Amino acid sequence: KLPTKQLHTPWLASPQVLAAAGIELGVDYPHRMVADLTEARSRTVSALTTMRAASLEWNDDGGYDQIQLPNGQRTRVFTKQEFRLDKQGKPKPPPAARATLPGKGGSRAAGRALGKPRTNGVAPKGRGAGARSSRIVDYFPKSG
Repeated sequence: KLPTKQLHTPWLASPQVLAAAGIELGVDYPHRMVADLTEARSRTVSALTTMRAASLEWNDDGGYDQIQLPNGQRTRVFTKQEFRLDKQGKPKPPPAARATLPGKGGSRAAGRALGKPRTNGVAPKGRGAGARSSRIVDYFPKSG
């Protein structure tokens, strides 16, 4: 039996540990599928950005992906900074850092300092619990 420490990474176990557990890599357990994660990730990121550069019409001005909803409307979806592209298909630089108040740490504290009320997740009056300005379910046709 393989020790818990190597259970999910048997290729890191010593030959003695594998032998004691009765495991021969490639026979009883497959060899590692991705040998070099850093290199594989680099290839994947390159392929992804090449594909995204070929479809710039699906990026907004901020470099975020857009998707088309069933009603035909497009909406912006989160796109990790490293995958955002400018209008020429080049990596979009990160936005400038936002200033925060000393000792307050973060945008919520800065918002309160600017007089914005603390909401604690409570919807504005008259909107009902869980209401938002736009909800994804509003764009999908009702089934039934």
